[in-house]
Amino acid sequence: MYVAWRNDIAGSRYYSKGNGKRTHSFTAGSEQAIRHWVFRDYLRKHHGVAQQYAATQCNAKQQKTTGKTRRLMAG
Repeated sequence: MYVAWRNDIAGSRYYSKGNGKRTHSFTAGSEQAIRHWVFRDYLRKHHGVAQQYAATQCNAKQQKTTGKTRRLMAG
């Protein structure tokens, strides 16, 4: 069973199955859906850009996790 856990983009929902698996859905044909598809297709055609994007996402996630750890330790 999927549980909605975020709704911060109009016309979209994020769902979590609870095992670390997540999915993102949009209203069919919405502007947001089309924007995401265009971006996905761009990354598929431009492998170097896709690698840079993946590295940026990974770094952002690490910084976010590090920041949370610092805040918890500062307590």
